[in-house]
Amino acid sequence: MGSSTPASPSLPALLLQLSMARGRDEIMAVVRSGVRALVGSDGVTFVLREGGFCHYADEDAISPLWKGQRFPLQTCISGHAMLEQRPILIPDIYLDPRVPHDAYRPTFVKSMMMVPVRTEDPVGAIGVYWADKHLATAKEEELVATVANGAAVALTNVALYGELEAARDEALKANRAKSVFLANMSHELRTPLNAIIGFADMLQLPAMARTPEQLTSYLHHISTSGTHLLDLVTDLLALAEIEEGRFPIALTAQDCGEMVDDIVERMSGTASHAGIELRRQLPQRSPGPVRADRRATKQILLNLVSSAVQFTPRGGLVEVGARASGPRRTFMVRDTGAGLDEEKLQLVQDPFVRQGRLASLAGDGGGGLGLSIASALTRLQGGDFSIESRKGTGTTVTVSLPAWAELTAGRG
Repeated sequence: MGSSTPASPSLPALLLQLSMARGRDEIMAVVRSGVRALVGSDGVTFVLREGGFCHYADEDAISPLWKGQRFPLQTCISGHAMLEQRPILIPDIYLDPRVPHDAYRPTFVKSMMMVPVRTEDPVGAIGVYWADKHLATAKEEELVATVANGAAVALTNVALYGELEAARDEALKANRAKSVFLANMSHELRTPLNAIIGFADMLQLPAMARTPEQLTSYLHHISTSGTHLLDLVTDLLALAEIEEGRFPIALTAQDCGEMVDDIVERMSGTASHAGIELRRQLPQRSPGPVRADRRATKQILLNLVSSAVQFTPRGGLVEVGARASGPRRTFMVRDTGAGLDEEKLQLVQDPFVRQGRLASLAGDGGGGLGLSIASALTRLQGGDFSIESRKGTGTTVTVSLPAWAELTAGRG
């Protein structure tokens, strides 16, 4: 039946085709047709190892074999070849106890050869089949083994190529996001600066040109614009320190309740001015100490509460709390603001993608870094950061950190 196969290609030409392949399907297509032509067989399968299974991913044969099917490694010859890391030659399949005869009876196969793709830690196997009894020659074994080695190299190259493509796409995406971020940040910086300069110029007008009320208003605008500008610069510097690994972290025992009380006290004036109720949520029994950096954790809570106040409409509620959660201590900030849909929820923690809640609301008044910084500072302390939100029902952010008592007890 070998005479029915296509004309045999040269081995160098086949290996060249493999070296130029840019996808797994292309590699399997080259192997299935090329090997069959090289050795004059009646069928070839390309088997991929998928965990504990053999996946018969592709085939070229005079009649159907097992394309698309999966079998446990220990139950098929391709699995034996991969596990034993060597070629297996079987001149009569019905005389070999390793062959699952029931699987072969519906097929044309009488003889076979199975060669692993890569001898160390095989990633697959090439099966060669004959409709008549046939003992593969040393030359045939060498040819298939050479193609198998070429296929192994090609699969590795394709994987590396894919990783490089993914890395390139990610880098391009990051660069685009950073360009957008820098453009928006330029606007954010110019806005308070223009306000400061404009109202300062108005203060330099002759005294008769302004009333005491106007003077008070000008000074108020300069003060608030300056504070806003300082907050933006502080956030940028904090983000730079975190990304460069220069943000100092000193993990000590901190009282959860005291930290919540401090944040509520510091933010109560801001919340009151915005017409928002700021409420603490603490259990009757103290949550106990948390293993945390005091400065970083307070920055986290300040950012979260500021964001919640900013995006909660007048008359709304913001709650700040802490609780014990087994070996963890969890801080929570919940608001009754506009909330986020699922797509925006995926983007809101990216410091260079100014979307989600930070871009969907008019006059957001910030650089969009608060949640990103809070998330990064949480990870620096070995904690978990999560956001739950639903459009129209508000947002809840939780920060989970290790409990101090649990850690110290484990060291004893």
